[in-house]
Amino acid sequence: MKKKLVLLLSLVLMLSVVLFACDPIRLSPVPSQNATVYGNGGSAVVKDNYLYFANAYIDMSTIGINDNKYDAGSNQIDYAIYRTKLGEDGRLKLDEDGKPQNVELVTYNVGGYAYSGLYICGEYLYYSTPYTVANSDGSKTTGLVRIERVKLDGTGREVVYSVSNFDSNSDYDIFYVDGVTYIVILDSNKNLSIVKCRGKNINKFLNIASNVTGFKLYEQQNISQSESLADAYKYIYYTTNSGSTYSLYRKPFDLSEDATRIDTSSSEIKLISVKNQRVYYIFESKIYSTAFADGGFVRKLYSSVQTSESTSFTITQYLVLDDRNGLDTGVIGVYYDGTNYSFYVYNSNGTSLSISHNVAITLLFVQNEEVYYQKSGDEALYKISLSFPSLIPTASAETEVVSQFSMVGDDAKSRLDFDEDRIYVYATHNSSDLKYLTMYMRVNPYLDDDGNAVGHYIGTLSAADSNADK
Repeated sequence: MKKKLVLLLSLVLMLSVVLFACDPIRLSPVPSQNATVYGNGGSAVVKDNYLYFANAYIDMSTIGINDNKYDAGSNQIDYAIYRTKLGEDGRLKLDEDGKPQNVELVTYNVGGYAYSGLYICGEYLYYSTPYTVANSDGSKTTGLVRIERVKLDGTGREVVYSVSNFDSNSDYDIFYVDGVTYIVILDSNKNLSIVKCRGKNINKFLNIASNVTGFKLYEQQNISQSESLADAYKYIYYTTNSGSTYSLYRKPFDLSEDATRIDTSSSEIKLISVKNQRVYYIFESKIYSTAFADGGFVRKLYSSVQTSESTSFTITQYLVLDDRNGLDTGVIGVYYDGTNYSFYVYNSNGTSLSISHNVAITLLFVQNEEVYYQKSGDEALYKISLSFPSLIPTASAETEVVSQFSMVGDDAKSRLDFDEDRIYVYATHNSSDLKYLTMYMRVNPYLDDDGNAVGHYIGTLSAADSNADK
């Protein structure tokens, strides 16, 4: 009897060890199911005041074969995904030494790297993570990407799809509608694929289009349970190149229809954005949008000025503005006349905002009426605020938001992230070699001893950096 009892206890212990090893993380509580998601698609995302984030940034080329495993002993745990509960004011909860409180590990896998992307869809956190494989000739291929997911309490982690051919010309994005998560992937072979996730069911639809040069989905940064998505947002918009012909298509996420061609040209078509129930793109070097009406498409030219990065009398930078109460406010661009750089808003009026600089301007992002940017040779972050009493815009005076604002990263996905209240970048802390995700408040900022607005690291420091702070 004792032997049987000992054997039974041994089996229970072994089973417990196996289960714990496979799924050791379980967080409590979890965000409210009906809470709005803010900031999908970047290095941090918020739901119900829980901030899920990629803690630090790693060069993905340094990840070796069989590294980045789901393993408590991983040597990349500093770059993993964590969460923290924000205060009611949306700020970090800090202890008396200024360190973030209640930081919890969500998954051991790397989250902070060139193509960082965190998305909360339903009960899951979806994210991309890098990996490296061995080749038959003894070499290795770095820079590959796989899509994983984990429940918001840290359990149920699984690999959804591994992209075996991913490079700097590839892309991915994730979209959530009607309880279904769609993962859209453009690989280095220029093939477009979709992975459809409904609950535990995962279906893969590979190579739904070929010769694809780019794609865009609706800019679904926020997800509200009460939001009803417009029909125009339930499509993948993508461009192709076949010989000397460039084409723009759209295809529904559920693949219920064949692709429909929207536009075609003998010169490259470059997608910009999907928002305001339109698709925005560069067509014959000019900025256009296409709206969708019963029975067809309506193409609109925003400016006869061409887009370029170096030529005089061109638009060097541009961002799509948000519509206001049905008013098509257009696109804000930086116009270069050969000497100065000036802000213009391009809609049916093409009106200059009369803000001119003799150095290059880099537009970073636009949120509601606020436009954030930097100037060449200047480390500060600036903004102007727009207003639209009509199609003719007005702008506030230029404001310096932060005097020292630098970004690291190899790709736009990792360099800058933002939501309704916050801006995130990877930055060093003190003399550390690591780049930690750093948060700037857009209102009620963190201040240094001199009263200057500064950023604050969000998560957990490495052992060395933590000891250096003591």
